[in-house]
Amino acid sequence: DLTGGALIDDQGSIYYTANYRDTIDLDPGPGVNMAFVAEDEPFVLNKYTQQGEYQWSGQFTSPGDTYGYLGEIKDNRILILMYYTDSLFYHHDTPWMIINPGKHLALITLTLDGQIISHHHLANSHTLYFSDFVSQRDGSFIAAGGYSGSVTFNTADSTKTITSGGKYDAYVCRFNEDLELEWLTLLSSTGDDYIEQIHISQDHSIYYAMIHDSTILLQTNRGAVESPAAGQDNCIFGWMKSDGSIETAYLFGGDLGDQLRNIAADEEGNMYINGYF
Repeated sequence: DLTGGALIDDQGSIYYTANYRDTIDLDPGPGVNMAFVAEDEPFVLNKYTQQGEYQWSGQFTSPGDTYGYLGEIKDNRILILMYYTDSLFYHHDTPWMIINPGKHLALITLTLDGQIISHHHLANSHTLYFSDFVSQRDGSFIAAGGYSGSVTFNTADSTKTITSGGKYDAYVCRFNEDLELEWLTLLSSTGDDYIEQIHISQDHSIYYAMIHDSTILLQTNRGAVESPAAGQDNCIFGWMKSDGSIETAYLFGGDLGDQLRNIAADEEGNMYINGYF
């Protein structure tokens, strides 16, 4: 079994996602609410009360692979990033399906009762992943993560294809409310590069924490910043302007592997990061 995350809504209800095989017990009581699986391995969204009482379950299945990431709960809607191959089926109160052969990465929004609101295609690739996918007040989205190979996005008037220079390249990008790519900033070396997390401040600055295992050169608004690969993994913490231009970068690195994991901010705008070194 593999978890895809858990979130809590404004009323305290808990939403939990997982991939599982065979049989799973969905509530604390033995054998009360059971889900059975034959050959496929569904991605399942479960809802519980604040006290842990089971409410409902929605299952995403496909003849191929199906797995997802629980992005956020905001404005009474659930955002899920879904990776799947072949057609996608959703089993809940109202069954739903999309006939869509091939490899897909999509954003699916649901009501707090588990009904599908929309399905937006993002890319024909399973080598693109999101570590963060954050909605904005104007309906747009800021996303970050890593990718390998070539990935093609839809834009307002065409498409944009990016190809990694290393094994995995890091990126931060913005989609409009129709999930069309508006801008994309690459952070790339010859090795593996990942954005671990982003945080968007009240002035719309985008703070990022990333790791890399090869020397990387970043062109910032304050000049070029080179981060050598002193250990197995080195880290960078910095921020971008709302247009995706890199404002600055601070380096973290030692003789062994180092990783930054999380970013947070208080009400005064002070930033906090954690990880290990």
